Amino acid sequence: MSPSEDVDKCDGLSAAYGAPPDLEERVVSFGFRKSVRLGPLRLTASSRGVTASTGLGPLRVSRSSRGRRTTVRVPG
Repeated sequence: MSPSEDVDKCDGLSAAYGAPPDLEERVVSFGFRKSVRLGPLRLTASSRGVTASTGLGPLRVSRSSRGRRTTVRVPG
């Protein structure tokens, strides 16, 4: 079999993984996130874990299982 014949038989990722071509269009993913505010502290629970963040004005510091992150928002 030549490489050009292989290309003709492939239909994107569906052929590579053995799924019918119309299955790619029907796949839907869902996420989960719940947030609770306790004064200046915000706790967020999601499917990836729990995150705690606090901040005042444009500065916010977050801590999650991935580590610490500091963000600064710019108005406008």
